[in-house]
Amino acid sequence: MLPLHAGAEQAVVTTKTDTTELAAIALLSTLLGGDEQRLDALMQTPGRMARVFEIEQDIPRVAERYRYLSACVTVGRASYWSCI
Repeated sequence: MLPLHAGAEQAVVTTKTDTTELAAIALLSTLLGGDEQRLDALMQTPGRMARVFEIEQDIPRVAERYRYLSACVTVGRASYWSCI
């Protein structure tokens, strides 16, 4: 067992737990595989998350344009969205 210290869920059940589990799996597999480039990328995650929280108040305004979409495709390795 690996304690994740995700804290109590407050809204959507298991969101923090799922995210924390995936992060732990990514870190463990990267360390076991010895992939230094991927480890460097993973180590940037806390800073990237901090930047998201800095713009948190802007998210509802930015998300409004996507409110009535009938379909949306996202590409997870970049910040490009293709929505109709």
